[in-house]
Amino acid sequence: MMLVDYHSSDVGPYQELLIVPGRFKLGSEKQFSISKIYVSTYESVWNGINNWGIPKELADFEISPISKNTEQIKVSLNGEVFFEVKLTKKSLYVPISTRFFPLRLAQRRGDKLLITNSSAKGKATLAKSSGFKTNQSYFPDISELKPLTTLAVKNFEMTFPVPSNS
Repeated sequence: MMLVDYHSSDVGPYQELLIVPGRFKLGSEKQFSISKIYVSTYESVWNGINNWGIPKELADFEISPISKNTEQIKVSLNGEVFFEVKLTKKSLYVPISTRFFPLRLAQRRGDKLLITNSSAKGKATLAKSSGFKTNQSYFPDISELKPLTTLAVKNFEMTFPVPSNS
């Protein structure tokens, strides 16, 4: 699961909440695929669907600081909050990159399988996520899961090149 607050992108600033629950049999092999994703702008919805086959849906995001290192994040549709979490960040940040662990995603768009080899980098710190609340009608219930780790990444940069068709 990722919750991202893009301060800038080719379609302007936006927020997104997504889940990649595992690998799916797509084409001739098992591949990672985004199964559910919400974003805060129509431009991101349109570009995600048309350029990469990512099934983006529009939602409202509210990110509220509680203290210097803690924030409350809420995602809603039609005024109904369906995802909520409190995130508390540590203070020591270290550089991270997908250089040695490429992010390969496969998404269907019509009868085409689009393969995108994206990359990301930033500065990460350990964080604690708590107070999960989800409405399963909109997003998978992750409240009972115990994450191996939670990272907060600042100066996050992600590159999503043109996908290849398979």
